[in-house]
Amino acid sequence: MNARDRLPLLYAPSDKVGRIYWRELPGGGFVALDVVDQPTHAGGRFLGTITVERRCASERRVGCSPPVIAEARARTAGAVVHQLLPIARSNPAIGHALLQRGMVTHDP
Repeated sequence: MNARDRLPLLYAPSDKVGRIYWRELPGGGFVALDVVDQPTHAGGRFLGTITVERRCASERRVGCSPPVIAEARARTAGAVVHQLLPIARSNPAIGHALLQRGMVTHDP
C-alpha cells in the first residue's frame, strides 16, 4: 500500500464533489473514485464513478478523459463508497471491467 492509499477521504459536501480514493496502477496510470452530490436526482442523491487512466505519461492524457469503468448511485456518499471501493482497490476487478468494455485487447 502506498501513501496515497492511506489518504483521508476528501469528500466535502459543500463542494458537491470529491475524490474519495486514488492510487497508482502497477504498470502506470491510476484509478480514482469520485463522488458527486446531485440533490435533485430522483435515483439517489450521490453518484460515484471509478475512472481508470492507463497512460503513464501525463502529456499523453491531454484532451482525453479517462474511461469510467463503474458507477453507483445511492442516498448517501457512504453507500456509494461501500459499493465502489472494493472495485477500485482490486486490480483483477479493474482488468475485468476494462475487458468488458473492450478497452483491453489480447494477442492471439
